[in-house]
Amino acid sequence: MAAARAGKHLVLEKPLALTLKDADKVIETIN
Repeated sequence: MAAARAGKHLVLEKPLALTLKDADKVIETIN
């Protein structure tokens, strides 16, 4: 999450998150 907040590019090889709520948090941080 720190990398996303810093505006860095991310490469994810595993699932984005285990729950929809957590996935929404990640997407919100990236946007």
